[in-house]
Amino acid sequence: MPILLLTVRGRRTDKPRTTPVGFLNQDGAWIVAGSAGGMRDEPQWFQNLRKTDQAIAEIGNVRRDVAVTVTKGAQRDALWQLLLTAYPFFAGYQTKAAREIPVAILEARG
Repeated sequence: MPILLLTVRGRRTDKPRTTPVGFLNQDGAWIVAGSAGGMRDEPQWFQNLRKTDQAIAEIGNVRRDVAVTVTKGAQRDALWQLLLTAYPFFAGYQTKAAREIPVAILEARG
């Protein structure tokens, strides 16, 4: 699974936090899931994404400002199926987590 470095401001501290995150490239956007490897609690970086509409994504030596969309309903479900097709191990994470794993879209701005 490819990895990007996601920098998002902390929802309480407003300080930038950088986290390596697996992603799926879909039509020029990057799809990320807050799986936390199937942990019960949603990862902090995803909780921070919920509180903003922008972040920074770095892939290799390419750094982009991105618009953040946390998906819901049918959009989330469709993207989740794409993630499962590309990375079947996410199914085990979903079972372990006992929560709906959230999915977000990161789209380059500008």
